[in-house]
Amino acid sequence: MTRYIEYCRTNVEADARASFAALDATVVEKCCLRRCGTCYTDPFLVVDGEPRRGESHAALVAALREESE
Repeated sequence: MTRYIEYCRTNVEADARASFAALDATVVEKCCLRRCGTCYTDPFLVVDGEPRRGESHAALVAALREESE
């Protein structure tokens, strides 16, 4: 199942963006996801419409990889 991932470009660093290519997902960069409170406090991604927070974007990507196995 292909996931749909959205992220705010101001919240995700370039090296994390590169790691999205390894996921079986449609990844969409947005200027703003209108979740500013979350964006300022934690690394997060919106996966299939649900926000997911993590220690880092690398941790979020690793969790997504594990789920897809």
